[in-house]
Amino acid sequence: MPADYTRIPQNFKSWHRSLLVLWVVFALSISLSAPAGAAVTADQSYAVIYAYQRVGDDDMPHVSLSLEQFSAHIRELQKENYVVAPLADVIDAFKTGAALSPKTVVLTFDGAHTATLERIKPILTAAGYPYTVFFNSEAIDRQEPGSLTWDDLRKLSKDKSVELGILPAHYAHMVSQDMPGNTASINKAIGRFQEELGTTPRYFAWPYGEYTKDLKNKLSEYNFDAALGYHAGVAYDRADRLALPRFVLNDLSGDLDRFRQTAAALPLPVTDAVPEDPVLRDNPPLIGFTVSPNIRSLSGLACFVSGQGKVATTSIAGQRVELRPARPFNARRTRLNCTLPVETAPGEEPRWRWLGFIYVDPEFDEQTVIFDTSGFE
Repeated sequence: MPADYTRIPQNFKSWHRSLLVLWVVFALSISLSAPAGAAVTADQSYAVIYAYQRVGDDDMPHVSLSLEQFSAHIRELQKENYVVAPLADVIDAFKTGAALSPKTVVLTFDGAHTATLERIKPILTAAGYPYTVFFNSEAIDRQEPGSLTWDDLRKLSKDKSVELGILPAHYAHMVSQDMPGNTASINKAIGRFQEELGTTPRYFAWPYGEYTKDLKNKLSEYNFDAALGYHAGVAYDRADRLALPRFVLNDLSGDLDRFRQTAAALPLPVTDAVPEDPVLRDNPPLIGFTVSPNIRSLSGLACFVSGQGKVATTSIAGQRVELRPARPFNARRTRLNCTLPVETAPGEEPRWRWLGFIYVDPEFDEQTVIFDTSGFE
């Protein structure tokens, strides 16, 4: 039979109420001091990752950035107090759900080109910025002109500001190779890394930014913490860690205004994106994705297809977005960039949420690539 509370002495009831209040305060204090990962959203754990290939190589402007532009990027990061973090710190935060500084940036370099690293290392060392270098082992083994040596890579591996990751041993269009050949190339790259450097690589980069759903499934069988692509966008804790976006910077897409815009970008988290596979089965493809319900308004959403400009959004039902490009894609790689303006305080610089996709048509050769810098009207 339940106790008759009305028969409890008044002073005891008062003490009981006080105890209840204390317990509520204690419970609230515990919840407020819980680990940041317990309630982290995409806006609390994200990073802008940049991909550079060559710096100061005038003979290859489509994959190179001038040294002056690169220096301007570093000065911008310093002036605006960005946190340039090691890739490892960002991936570890994604895995644990830990919060990151709202101005976190990661610098990566693909190719291990001697001239590039000789130019950028003094600048990054003076700034105290860490960076990640991806390389393909066959270029090192063959001592291709302009590539680092294994001795160079061993020295880099001892530098606490440098992380090393791999490309497949043979730099090729993996979507155009058979799976046994791709597997052999990945295995060889891992093996040579272990033999020469004594550790196992944590990071992988997709050559040309190209991959398929099957290739991602194969890569998931390894112990990579992350794989990085060449599609634009902001990486965040719930993004696909086997296809993290990077903003590619070269002479065609590395001007300071675009660098400022991308550095300040926020993630545009989506699910259920179609087509699932970047390799085109239909051209033009039927494109769709569902935006996170935490993004309350999509009224300013704008999407741009490289070579075609702004593409009409033909259906927005709730948070579902569907796009129908007007014409077939006419390049080996076509990029879709979607941006959504972020409400800012008066006097603040405008900011955008940014989402990018890459679509591959292997019927086109490598010379047929449209380099796109769109993302804004």
